[in-house]
Amino acid sequence: MHNRESNTADGREPVRANRGKSRTVNPGLHDLAYVFGKNYWILLITAAYFLITVPFLTAGLPGDSVFNIEVTHDQLKFRLIHESYLPVVLAGAVVLGMIGGIVSFRFLQDKKETTIFFSLGLTRMRLFVNRCVSGLVMLFAGIAVPMLVSVGLNIKALGVYDGLVRDGFYLMAGLTVTAAVSFFVAVIASALAGTLAETIVYWCGVMAAPCAVCFSLNLLMKKLFWGSAWGVVTYSGSEAIRPDLMTKFAWLNPLTFFYEEMQTHAQYSRPLAEPIVPSVEPGKLIGWSIVAAALLVLSVILMRKRKAEVAGIAGTNRVLSEWLIAVTSFFAFTLIFSFLYTFSPMLGIVLGMAGFAVVHLFWRKALFSCGIRMPGRSLSLAAGAAVSLIICGAFYTGGFQSIQRYLDSGQTAQVSVSYVGSPSYLYEGASGSSTGRGYYLTAQLTLQDKDAIALVKEIQRSFIESGRMELATDEDEFEQTVIPYDITFAYTDADGTEHIWYYDRASFAQLEQLLMLEDTSAVQTGVSELFEGTYESETTVWAGEAYRNGEVYLTNAWCSQTYALDLSDGQRQELLTAIRKDRAGQTAEEFNFPEEQAVTVLMFSQNGEYDCEYYAFHLDNSFIYVTAEDEHVIAWLEQYELYDLVDADVEIESITLQEFDPYIGMDGLSDPFGVYFMSYRADSLDDFMIQKDFGKKNTITDAERIAQIVPGLRNGYFMSGGGYLAAVKVAGIDGYIYMFLPEEYAADD
Repeated sequence: MHNRESNTADGREPVRANRGKSRTVNPGLHDLAYVFGKNYWILLITAAYFLITVPFLTAGLPGDSVFNIEVTHDQLKFRLIHESYLPVVLAGAVVLGMIGGIVSFRFLQDKKETTIFFSLGLTRMRLFVNRCVSGLVMLFAGIAVPMLVSVGLNIKALGVYDGLVRDGFYLMAGLTVTAAVSFFVAVIASALAGTLAETIVYWCGVMAAPCAVCFSLNLLMKKLFWGSAWGVVTYSGSEAIRPDLMTKFAWLNPLTFFYEEMQTHAQYSRPLAEPIVPSVEPGKLIGWSIVAAALLVLSVILMRKRKAEVAGIAGTNRVLSEWLIAVTSFFAFTLIFSFLYTFSPMLGIVLGMAGFAVVHLFWRKALFSCGIRMPGRSLSLAAGAAVSLIICGAFYTGGFQSIQRYLDSGQTAQVSVSYVGSPSYLYEGASGSSTGRGYYLTAQLTLQDKDAIALVKEIQRSFIESGRMELATDEDEFEQTVIPYDITFAYTDADGTEHIWYYDRASFAQLEQLLMLEDTSAVQTGVSELFEGTYESETTVWAGEAYRNGEVYLTNAWCSQTYALDLSDGQRQELLTAIRKDRAGQTAEEFNFPEEQAVTVLMFSQNGEYDCEYYAFHLDNSFIYVTAEDEHVIAWLEQYELYDLVDADVEIESITLQEFDPYIGMDGLSDPFGVYFMSYRADSLDDFMIQKDFGKKNTITDAERIAQIVPGLRNGYFMSGGGYLAAVKVAGIDGYIYMFLPEEYAADD
């Protein structure tokens, strides 16, 4: 450039005008600064959200703060995230990651902005890197600062404890990876979608798909797959047979893969025994970090292939559209079908398919109508409906008879099966409850003998053949009456593989089959160890605790005379050995269906004062109903001059009978009960274990009729053959003794 001179009109010296060197501006850095300046609010809301949900809820609430000794009790060593707000914190990472990704690449859905940004002279790669860097940095900072604050507050309140700092950084890394995965899914959705609404829908479809699919399959399995244990809990709700599919595959779910780790490392309370902080298992975090890296690479590829002309146009991505339509339509079908299946399977299928079609067409009309013609709609709808019906068919046939194929195989090394007999002879740990009028326990017997395994498989085949029977009383054949019950068959192969099936109901005949397991050598050995005190169990064996620690009481069959026995350790063991010998000499049928009435009753109680009032079974007591066949126990009683201590001859004033019908009440039967009857006392005539809502009570006062009935009354009896519940009034005794009258002894009643 040449210098130019000019003379002014007033004769002044000409002014030299030189063009100076201009400052060079890096377009890439300028764009990065622009993105940070425009989207800084993401950092602010992220930091504010996590400052509230992490350090504030951990230390800022006066009544629930780590600074409050009434909260820590000197046992809580650190609490980085409040355990009650873990889902809130995790949801924040997911949602804020989505917001960061969509906001950073919002320009892709606007045709004008797309044209402007793509014409700036910056490569698409540089545009992509700037927005990823800004978005991820703001997410990381918004998560890291609150977590570091929480670590600092814990150190100030509780001091430094092993694992505190480590777990703080581990949680920080996990939340960051969760947010990053959500961020990159949002970026991918932005690159594939034409509109903002479509972007959000795609993101929801991808992130929620594992939950929707697992939930739908689990729901269908519960309804159709007779024997499925996935997602099943016992009637009491205290035990999960198998986790649901969402929990089972949580490690594959972008929404929940880190939740279990958060539960483990968010806080630590020092236990009384083995005070070791749980170690970090970074496998899931490493795996999902690799997934995040893969999503990053995919985002780059899609960004480079993005066509500017699709901005503002919905429905241009056929693959994601079909995926979202298929998942949501199947989800709708599952909900409708499962709700109506109980009322009418055919109605459930018809309306379920109608719901499938409505959701399918709704999405096409509302969001994905562009570029999709009617032939495509029909083919897609038909294919989706066919797949749904095939899945239903697979579940209805038990996985195309997969259970039968396994039962026919010979690879089982061990089986665990539900126990349905007397709780007083149960040598395994159990859970359950008792009401005084009845009880219900869930427990598993573990068997390894080949003959026992074969017997268990044969019993399970009867469940498969019967199918899901209706819960109802069989008027023609009482043993075919079906009641609610928790029945679990769990097999373990030689290589450790587990196969578990669960049935939520059983007929009395099927329960009788399970009783026959008491004749196997493994169960007989277990019962012997129970009375010898040599059993081993990781959980509390209630009967064993009663036999070892309970007070011993002797009473008659009517529980009208009671004596506390002060036994030495040797005498107690002698008595238990006598019980063991008598039980070993009886078959399951002889024990559960005794032909003789009890001549005396032994109660082992850890709460004697209360138990002696009602003589009802509870978890912490056990009863031995001694009949004339129990020669070893009778010999022991005679040895210590106890046999004639109680008077079996009493005056019976009346007997009130109620037919044993599980469904005699107006509300039917929804909860299971122990089928092995155990006698008890009560204050009134309204304490039958199954309540009859109306009708006249059948009270017998005729001495001759009473004399005919009394010999058939039983204190302990398996009620599968039917009969009567009996409330017996003994002269001179307040209240009633409730017993069972089997059908075979009450043909005329």
